[in-house]
Amino acid sequence: MGLASHKLNGATNTGADIDDKYNALIDALLSVFDIDSNVQTYSTTPKTDAIAEATADAGVTIDGCEIKDGNAAKAFGVTGVDDSTIEISSNKLQSKLFTKTYDSGWFAVVRSTTYAKTHNLGTTKLLVLVYFSNAADGSTHNTLVDVQNDHSEYDGVQVTDITTTTFNIETLGNAICREWNAGSATDYTTGYLRVIAIALA
Repeated sequence: MGLASHKLNGATNTGADIDDKYNALIDALLSVFDIDSNVQTYSTTPKTDAIAEATADAGVTIDGCEIKDGNAAKAFGVTGVDDSTIEISSNKLQSKLFTKTYDSGWFAVVRSTTYAKTHNLGTTKLLVLVYFSNAADGSTHNTLVDVQNDHSEYDGVQVTDITTTTFNIETLGNAICREWNAGSATDYTTGYLRVIAIALA
């Protein structure tokens, strides 16, 4: 730069030393600002609390995902992605998007007995389905059961004492399940039940 002497970084420098140090300074500045194209270079990991749309009602697009009016990519749809591979692992997000359910799995039962179950669904507004099978894995006689009254003989299962976390499954006195076939009935006094509860609120 043709300077005879100058102090840079607290040291006296002359001639080529000054040129080298000023050139290094210019290079450092150019690494932050692209002077030729008048474009500023920012951090590769920027942080901000909000991004506003440039055009009213147009939304913003980040890496192909459109966000508009609080919804991402047309109400949870993501274009350009195979949705069969998408998994939602957050329990909180699942509870917002999908109905909460309880599944007891198959358990052994006998007639005229009460079985306490913990569902933890957080509500008493439940749709409860009870299935009967005479096989431990539910592979045979898989039947949806309810309460039947046949000449004062009560068959079936009822759900009682429902709370936000628990309920009771009560098998009735005559039979757990009465299966009709060609006009004749078979009463099952032992077997297996599976309880599915769906939260409605």
